[in-house]
Amino acid sequence: MHRIIAPAILILIVCALGQADASQNKTKIEARVFESKGPAENLEPEVLDFRYSPAKWQTCIGLPDDLYKTLVDSNGRLCYEYKGRGLFEFGSWIQAEIESQGQASKTSQRLWDSRTPIVITEYKAGNLTLRRDAWAAIPTSKEPAKWIPMRADYLWLRMKNTGQEKSAGRIVLKVHSKVPLISQDNNRLVKKDKPEEVFCVFNPAVETVQPVNSTDGYEYELRFAQQELAPGKEFGALITIYCGKNASARTAVKDAASEQSRAVKFWQKLDLPYDRFVVPDEQMQDLLDSCIRNIYQARERKNGLLRFQIGPTCYRGTWAADGPFILEAATYLGRWKEARTGLENQIDKDDGPRGVEFSKKSGLRLWMVKRHWELTRDTKWLDGIWPKVEREVNLIIKLRKMTEDDPNKLNYRLMPPGHGDGGLGGVHREYTNVYWTLAGLKAAIDMADAVNKPADSWRAEYDDYWQTFDKARNRDKATDHAGNIYVPPVMPGEEKQLPQRGAWAFMQSIYPGNIFDAEDQLMLGTLAMLDANQSEGLVYGTGWIEDGIWNYAGSFYAHSHLWLGHGKKASATLYAFGNHACPMLCWREEQNCKNEKENYVGDMPHNWASAEFIRLIRHLVILERGNKLSLLEGLPHAWTDAGMRTYLKNVPTAFGEMSISVKVADNGGSADIEVSPPKRMPPEDIIIHLENFGRPVKSIKCNGKEIKDGKCEVSAGKKFVLTVAFAV
Repeated sequence: MHRIIAPAILILIVCALGQADASQNKTKIEARVFESKGPAENLEPEVLDFRYSPAKWQTCIGLPDDLYKTLVDSNGRLCYEYKGRGLFEFGSWIQAEIESQGQASKTSQRLWDSRTPIVITEYKAGNLTLRRDAWAAIPTSKEPAKWIPMRADYLWLRMKNTGQEKSAGRIVLKVHSKVPLISQDNNRLVKKDKPEEVFCVFNPAVETVQPVNSTDGYEYELRFAQQELAPGKEFGALITIYCGKNASARTAVKDAASEQSRAVKFWQKLDLPYDRFVVPDEQMQDLLDSCIRNIYQARERKNGLLRFQIGPTCYRGTWAADGPFILEAATYLGRWKEARTGLENQIDKDDGPRGVEFSKKSGLRLWMVKRHWELTRDTKWLDGIWPKVEREVNLIIKLRKMTEDDPNKLNYRLMPPGHGDGGLGGVHREYTNVYWTLAGLKAAIDMADAVNKPADSWRAEYDDYWQTFDKARNRDKATDHAGNIYVPPVMPGEEKQLPQRGAWAFMQSIYPGNIFDAEDQLMLGTLAMLDANQSEGLVYGTGWIEDGIWNYAGSFYAHSHLWLGHGKKASATLYAFGNHACPMLCWREEQNCKNEKENYVGDMPHNWASAEFIRLIRHLVILERGNKLSLLEGLPHAWTDAGMRTYLKNVPTAFGEMSISVKVADNGGSADIEVSPPKRMPPEDIIIHLENFGRPVKSIKCNGKEIKDGKCEVSAGKKFVLTVAFAV
């Protein structure tokens, strides 16, 4: 039987209070090659090449905290005014093409770089190549309230003859609008009913503006003059799209290059928390940097408060299940004040399914508060928010009481019928709400114990809740096609589900929920069931698409294995997760497997995915385990080649901020592991995993002195360097 115990964190605090000077105490270091555990066959290769990219994608070119979430799709179309239905339906859009002799080639697309969301789309028709550069015009003010009304976008078009002889062609611009437009002087489109409101300006002027029949809104075709270009010559045009009502931007094609240079400089100098996580895989670093940028592009201010949002279209908001993890990622990047603003904005909101149908919301809120407090140790803040902690605990207790009317009901003394989400639709007697309310109640008890608040009644409630849950899951357990004994997502009598459907909350109850003992057989059996339902390195059918992939559920899956000590499986899953991003360095929520009929679910860019990628990299390198700090437990072997360096700087942990650098010698024969450990509340033990280097260890030195069995003691909170020599 699983019983909650006083957390190790309390021990740490008591120890810390008794330490007049942490530097006078010692931290035990253990560095060695640990025995590999977990799945070892059919692991995804640690190569990031976007092999599982969706066939269609969208890239955001908006500014940080921008009200206008302009998207560029994989064909180079600029999309505005999401309709709220369908993933690719927008009220307004602009697309540029060339009209010429010759067969059109496949479209290619790239970013300027990972930190600069200038989207460059190209294709060729005969000898003529059309390059379309799209970006957000850079404001002159630093205050969003001032520059948002002035927002504009640029679409710079260049038609070039890349052949060996003269070629003729023209640029054709297709414009779709929710409202009728009229042309003014053939160099701008304005709203017919409000001609003072400009839709777009184009330079040079076009020859014709022709309405096109459309079943939805209003569509126009703008034709520039025919151009006969000699080899190597090009024709350029600049389209300036007005987003804000008071938009103002340069509109002459001669200014396009300088405006683009301004944009590059703006993004390169922007104060975003880059360079805290530095990894030696260039593609992985690009994807990581793009995750950071995309999170800030999705964020905006509502009712005076910053909101870290999921995406730019159907998930333009924050919900109970995703918000806590985005905020944790922001805190890891050193932006804890911004994360706190988001947390305080979210904790009282009821976005998503309401009331008892989403009772897991209380558990998620409690874990969110606990994790933020752990990482900041702002006990004064925790005291101020404690009434809300009590509110959520009392709500969990109240919801349990709502199920006590009939002992014969399968959810007796668990949770009321609820909405599972994450692939589990409808209202069922199910387990996702149970997993997260157990995890939240445990988090509340941990906090109460750590700050000496009464928790005996909560602990008794948790023990009773766990026993009730344990009895129910043993009653409901089933056997899958591979012989694994697992806990189904719903209780008997409910609509039949795939065994892996809606497993997100189960995986999160392993980590970060920590409600299971490491050897819990039903937990291990349920995870083995997920292992048996893999495709492309991730669990398939666990989300809304029955035969598809929920991309960032790969992080939940990797974290489950990592927490159980399966470092190699976790690092392989990081790469599988990354390979489901598109070449524009972002994810759709769900998609079908490669070479299957296209099917998509959710927003793009999806920034719960961005947050999970950040979180997973952090935990593969730095992971708190009670009163111990585990380092390099899931370090990808691909990051250990000669000359490579992995560096995480000033990362908040439950013990305080820390940094770690792993530098492999140029000849690959040794590695220096430099650790600046937490000082606020030094851990009792620091465990350093060496098995992921993939080569035998000949000797280990700590601060230049050779140590035996990989064990030594260092002054608590003081930087130390391990030099590991490999037997080659």
